[in-house]
Amino acid sequence: MLVLTVSDDGQGIRGGAAATAAAGFGLQNMRERTVMLGGTLRLDTAPGKGTTVEIGIPFGE
Repeated sequence: MLVLTVSDDGQGIRGGAAATAAAGFGLQNMRERTVMLGGTLRLDTAPGKGTTVEIGIPFGE
């Protein structure tokens, strides 16, 4: 499994992960492409706590 994690200690995403998934085309495109490769995308965000995006893609064999 290849795992990419990007995080910051910024403002977080207003409305949390559910609101972002519905409204953000960038994250929607990332999720669609990750799923096409058989992977998973996890988004963890909270106001004032920053954001972490983790993508896992099956790798090898």
